[in-house]
Amino acid sequence: MSTEYFAYSEDPSAVAVDDLLARCRKAGFECRVLRGQSESIASGPLASEDAIVGWKSSWFGNRKAGLAASGADWKTMDELQDRNVIGVCAIEIWDDPSAFNNDAEIEEARSVYGADYAAYRGKSRVRWYVRLASGSSGLSVALAEIVLKALLGLRGGLFEDPQSGECQISTRDERRA
Repeated sequence: MSTEYFAYSEDPSAVAVDDLLARCRKAGFECRVLRGQSESIASGPLASEDAIVGWKSSWFGNRKAGLAASGADWKTMDELQDRNVIGVCAIEIWDDPSAFNNDAEIEEARSVYGADYAAYRGKSRVRWYVRLASGSSGLSVALAEIVLKALLGLRGGLFEDPQSGECQISTRDERRA
């Protein structure tokens, strides 16, 4: 079974990669963003299908994880993920509300999460979506949560965990990471 997480926001403005990386670092993860599965980027806007590779910050720095991520060495990253040293997730960014806020989905959300959730979701203008494959490492699950919570800290919005049937509305944290 796969793991899915969603975040919604009324603020559809692009998220800067460097802001996201700083937020993840503040939460205890060192991360790299890979564009096109092959290019490590440290600035510019986050884009749909970007892969995010992360590992817990440590005194040793996890040099091997950093080198593998920076060089987009998927063979080494797969080995490190199998050992639960790194987490990997890909993000989809949906910026057309009609694609994710149809009446049937809003009504289903109301029945599961309540009226406040449905009202906020109905006003959202962007959706970030992370899906992890079956068998993903525990670190990948933790990384997905950290990434989406970092996005919400930058834009404000709503976090949804369909596996647990829970959601949380988060206000934008105006402070820089």
